[in-house]
Amino acid sequence: MDEYKDKFNVISILGEGSYGEVALVQSKKNRDFFAAKVIDINKVHYTSNKPKSIIKQNIQKEINILQKLSDIDGIVKFYSVFIDDIYFIIIMEYIDGLDMFEYKQDFLRNNDSLNSIPSDLIIHYMKIFCSAMIEVHNRGIIHSDIKSENTIITGKKLSIVDFGLSCIPGPIPCDPSHGTLVFLSPEKLDAFINHKTLTIEEYKASDVWAFGVTFFTFIHIQNEIVDVKEKNDFEDLLQQLYESLQNMTLNFTYNDGNEKNVEIIKKVLIVSLDKDPKTRPTFAQILKFLQTSSNEK
Repeated sequence: MDEYKDKFNVISILGEGSYGEVALVQSKKNRDFFAAKVIDINKVHYTSNKPKSIIKQNIQKEINILQKLSDIDGIVKFYSVFIDDIYFIIIMEYIDGLDMFEYKQDFLRNNDSLNSIPSDLIIHYMKIFCSAMIEVHNRGIIHSDIKSENTIITGKKLSIVDFGLSCIPGPIPCDPSHGTLVFLSPEKLDAFINHKTLTIEEYKASDVWAFGVTFFTFIHIQNEIVDVKEKNDFEDLLQQLYESLQNMTLNFTYNDGNEKNVEIIKKVLIVSLDKDPKTRPTFAQILKFLQTSSNEK
């Protein structure tokens, strides 16, 4: 991996996972910062017990998807990749931000006079998210792992990251088990348990469901439990949410005083979490509703 070392200096490790690590690196040429996803084939093989040939195919699929989506606003940018027998190193945009869980906690800590994120800001983030996902779906790609941790916020900018479980429906079907349990739609759970095949439209609808869960956790849970400090506490809350979603016993209590915006947000959450994928709206329909309801031209 000499070419990678010749071009970049590793500044710090941003995160680690079963695949390897993500590092903050700096270009030796122009001093710009990037995120380097370092995938260790041997480590993935050991933890997943999958053949190395399949692992390499999956990584190449992720790279191909990133390349196809790199020009979309709101999607992490792909720049280059380095490959040898052991490692794949994917060079991507470095986003100096916080995931939605971290952002929510940071926002509430730094705004003592507020007990919730302002509704106009929530609607702003929803619009960015939907706009990006419209393009993703228009290009025939399913994200499959939309969740709080894969949504990064920097100021008023929102970026969707981690396409490692994404798929392009075709001769080789997508895997309904791909995703994080509490963000999985009812139809994906049913398909996984009962060995069913989902249509492309159902997979797209599953991304919408995950969007609904992601924003529900972003704006609703923190109003009832503002003192969530740790990731494991957040995961416990997600499990409670998951159980509520299965029984559809949700109680929407979010309110920042702007009644019009609150009703818009509640409507988006309710329709996104429609248990029937056939009546669940598309990202395009949600965006249109957000734009017309907020009088955006």
